[in-house]
Amino acid sequence: MDVSPAYVNTSKQVIPFAEEIIVHDPFHVMKLANEDLDKVCKQEHRRLLDQVGNTLSRSKYLWLTGMENHTESQTARFESICTLKLETGRVWSYKELFRGLWKQPDSRTARSFFQERNRSVIPTKLEPRKKLARTIKLRIANIVTFCTHGITNGAAEGINSMIMSINRRAGESRNRKNSRKAIFFYCGSRDLYPR
Repeated sequence: MDVSPAYVNTSKQVIPFAEEIIVHDPFHVMKLANEDLDKVCKQEHRRLLDQVGNTLSRSKYLWLTGMENHTESQTARFESICTLKLETGRVWSYKELFRGLWKQPDSRTARSFFQERNRSVIPTKLEPRKKLARTIKLRIANIVTFCTHGITNGAAEGINSMIMSINRRAGESRNRKNSRKAIFFYCGSRDLYPR
């Protein structure tokens, strides 16, 4: 599920032992880390604009994309920006920590991997980074459970996206019965061929 407290609290109210079985989806954790990185990059860009010029201009996707997907010119630019030892680089290294976390074989190994690497990430006074760190610290038990269970809510997100699309095409039908029929027609696995 999502890392949002609303989902976690609702699950705990409905399912008494939910705390032990919640698995936070890596997509949502990485989304938080990327949003944090983007905020820090924007703040730093504004601050550095007067001092060193447009160093961070048009570098957003260099930070958000995995290095293995960079072209040669992107890699060269990324490495030149990294030599400046910016706060954005520190936050980027924190984001990269999570990319390694998902490859761990089980929860215990993932937790120790995270704790070891987390100490090496230099603390910061930037509020977006502090907020992310607090969220991760609060939810780490359910973040590392992904490594044991290996499940995501991608299928549910896909179905939800289909339903939203159907409702948009239907003009947000106010008739719930018709809306439900359309959803079952497109999403259901019914055999519609005549016999």
